[in-house]
Amino acid sequence: MSIKDLENIIVGGEGERVEFKKSTGQRTLAAKTVCAMSNGLGGFVLFGVTDKGEAIGQLVTAKSRM
Repeated sequence: MSIKDLENIIVGGEGERVEFKKSTGQRTLAAKTVCAMSNGLGGFVLFGVTDKGEAIGQLVTAKSRM
């Protein structure tokens, strides 16, 4: 997947197959979304993107990888 592909997904906004999470602090909710998507048509959960579709990134440290 290219950067342009990701940009297109973000511009398209959230929907049945796309979910945005601001940070990995929302990983429990993201896991539930992934389970739901895997039982359906699949999709994308993107971390570092606000609900409004603003790509803000995600700070990754040794602690956040656990």
